[in-house]
Amino acid sequence: MKLVELQMTRTILLNLSLSIAVFFFAAPVAFAQNGTIKGKVIDAETQETCIGASIMIEGTSKGTAADLDGNFMLTDIPAGTHTLIVSYISYKTLTKNVAVESGKETEVEFLMTSDEVVLNEVEVVARANRESENILMLEQRQALVSVQAVGARELSRKGIGNAQAAVSQVSGISHQEG
Repeated sequence: MKLVELQMTRTILLNLSLSIAVFFFAAPVAFAQNGTIKGKVIDAETQETCIGASIMIEGTSKGTAADLDGNFMLTDIPAGTHTLIVSYISYKTLTKNVAVESGKETEVEFLMTSDEVVLNEVEVVARANRESENILMLEQRQALVSVQAVGARELSRKGIGNAQAAVSQVSGISHQEG
């Protein structure tokens, strides 16, 4: 009886040891279902880096921005094919399908082309307030003959409410009744 118990204990310990060994060797493979995408964003014409370019994975909230050298890295990306969307101010937005393998690093490069926008002409029009005292004074200075202009504000400041009283306030004009 003791021999049978000893053999059973030995078999159980052997199976348990094998199970633990398989778990420790297989666990990293089982958990390494994600990969990394890294790359660079540069101007196609000048080869300058696109600092701060936005890199997003379509359909997710995962994304990053290019660093000072135009490099970027997206980590913990599920294995499979993903669409990357790269955008940068005054450049055309690019999309590229990228295949990510579990436990591996995928490299990709984006060559950005400028997005030239032609704007319509803009016409700026300024109109002076013809009732402004400053405009009236300017017209008096520029006139070839002696002119006196009286604005509505000046009339209201002097308490003048009708045209007859206004005319009598202008120098060079005299009012006669009859």
